[in-house]
Amino acid sequence: PDGDGLPNYLEYIHGTDPKKSDTDGDGFTDRPEITNGYDPAAPGDARPSVEVSIPKIGVIPPMVWSASVDEKGQLADLVNGVAHFPQTASPGQNGDMIISGHSSNYIWAKGKYNYIFAKLNNLVSGDIVDVKTTQQNGKTITYHYKISEKFTAVPDDERIFENTDGSALTLSTCWPLGTNLRRLIVKGSLVN
Repeated sequence: PDGDGLPNYLEYIHGTDPKKSDTDGDGFTDRPEITNGYDPAAPGDARPSVEVSIPKIGVIPPMVWSASVDEKGQLADLVNGVAHFPQTASPGQNGDMIISGHSSNYIWAKGKYNYIFAKLNNLVSGDIVDVKTTQQNGKTITYHYKISEKFTAVPDDERIFENTDGSALTLSTCWPLGTNLRRLIVKGSLVN
């Protein structure tokens, strides 16, 4: 009824006001905020906190909303978790959400996430990756992605960044372990 393009069931899930198109009053309507990875219940540039859970390899790192596409900025973000590549889809939204993480790092590099994707190669088709978002209003939404393919590629391979019609997830890490010559890519689709 508020004309923001967000169906009422999603208003309920996100804890937004179905009678106000801009729940947080920041000048942006609720649906575009969600689509672009912003928290619709918190004003300004607030982002939901995100965890990426991969039960098969026993990791649950936080996701950093990276603002930089250059290598130096990405490496800085990887100190604090896994990094969401800018201008890719937000959790649960149409398009490909690209997340990168370290498989290994220099022994002197600081950070507890230096080997977070070291076992990423253990994933196979059918495995599930959960992406949990938590908004500032306490609403938690978990998106389940089913793995469909895995391959290695050079860092700028077009297949890593290909467009998709639905909601997809791409996990990326340097490969083989101890090198940065290639990328191990694991792709999946949102489970409805």
